[in-house]
Amino acid sequence: MIKKILIFILAFFMFFIYKTNDLNAKKSFNLLYPEFYYLDGGEYFIDTNDFNIYKDKSLLIKDSNEMGFIKYGDSIFFINSKDNYLYRFDLQNKRVDKVSQNKVFKKYLNFFILNDKIFYYDYKNELRKIWNGRDLIALPFEANIANALFENRIIINNMILTWGQKGIYKIDLENYSISRLYDEEVYALQANDENIYFIDSNLNLVVMNFYGKVAKKIKTNAVDFGADFNLGKLILDNGFLYYINYHLKGNKLIRIELKNYKEEVLLENVIDFYVKDNMLFVLSKADGDNIKLIDLKNKKITLLPKENYISLLSYNNNILCVLVKSKNHENFLGELKFIDIK
Repeated sequence: MIKKILIFILAFFMFFIYKTNDLNAKKSFNLLYPEFYYLDGGEYFIDTNDFNIYKDKSLLIKDSNEMGFIKYGDSIFFINSKDNYLYRFDLQNKRVDKVSQNKVFKKYLNFFILNDKIFYYDYKNELRKIWNGRDLIALPFEANIANALFENRIIINNMILTWGQKGIYKIDLENYSISRLYDEEVYALQANDENIYFIDSNLNLVVMNFYGKVAKKIKTNAVDFGADFNLGKLILDNGFLYYINYHLKGNKLIRIELKNYKEEVLLENVIDFYVKDNMLFVLSKADGDNIKLIDLKNKKITLLPKENYISLLSYNNNILCVLVKSKNHENFLGELKFIDIK
């Protein structure tokens, strides 16, 4: 029972924090989904105790809902919990305006921004778009793209990669073509400018190009058990691929060098991790309620303050975002916490 609750908690947050606006993406292409937090000129986040939107711990927007929000430039888009319409909050003049003519249908992926257009599903479950101040029915090719967006997706250069139980699809944002690269279940995926790396249906770690050709199985049985479509985590950083090999005897944090696929076990008994710019954050049984920060360049190790940590979400601009257990016993989702890494 405890394991099922933990999986639900992490899946709930992983949906919102899986970043779709990749740093390598061209400025002319974007894909943004509602998230629970943004680190952009401040800490914007939803408090899971009241589902209002805050900035740096100060209340910013009331009556938002549990589906998250999108910060886009100087605007925040959210669904009002009282009437279920889509609203825009202007961060400059603090003005709130209703932007949708219809109520937003409450579903898994209910609104998003694609190439500067706002899309949402209305109460008839029809896809609509808001463009140049007009609320219109989405074109057929736009609806096809929305239908091809699975539970996980990233944007890289001029394409969207989306994956899950139906395999891997590539959406070309220049001509809006959709192609299937892989037709079996995929548990986790990451990509750079050259290749796609993923855990396949047989729990192997595989590298593939952007045309769907499987070039090499990097490792067979990369994950021994516990693979999940929402919880798998592969991270690319400075020429290495990091992931957790889940095992009944203890999870191992694995690092693979991409130029030769040499494998190294970094740590054992790992619960979760995050790595960026050679800064490795690890949550493990050995460290109890501490997060271990390892500077991979100089091997310096620092223990962060004790907390009831659940998961490590992201690291940007010297801010580590984590999910912690709530002191509110009615809040089983957990709360967001931001740690300044000096």
